[in-house]
Amino acid sequence: MPFLLPIFSKKPLIAPISKRLFGVYGTHLYDHQRATTMTNSFHSLSSRQLSIAFAVILAALCLLTPDIAHASGGLAKVNDFMDNIAGILRGASIATVTVALMWAGYKYLFQDATVMETLKIVIAGLLIGGAGEIARYLLG
Repeated sequence: MPFLLPIFSKKPLIAPISKRLFGVYGTHLYDHQRATTMTNSFHSLSSRQLSIAFAVILAALCLLTPDIAHASGGLAKVNDFMDNIAGILRGASIATVTVALMWAGYKYLFQDATVMETLKIVIAGLLIGGAGEIARYLLG
């Protein structure tokens, strides 16, 4: 019964070219099965194993390239820009407090406002004008 032998054999009758070239002739896994097996082995990793692997790779990259963490000199430009903005805001805060005090004074003097009404304006002006300096004091 030589005509039934290829049906029951594990080896295909005519092996595909890729199997003959790469020496995997005779295996029971074909290319699509092999790819599915590799994909399934990747998906069988737990999320904890994947997160640990990601953390290890990230730590290795950080150790190999420490200049990236220091922004390679670009940080000085950002600091100068923020110092310029802080200077502008300090000038604006002085103007805000001055306007608030003038408004409270005129209101008290010419509109017969009570001290409590003018005190609200003064406190609001001090908080608005001093917000930058208060934050700077609290943060360091």
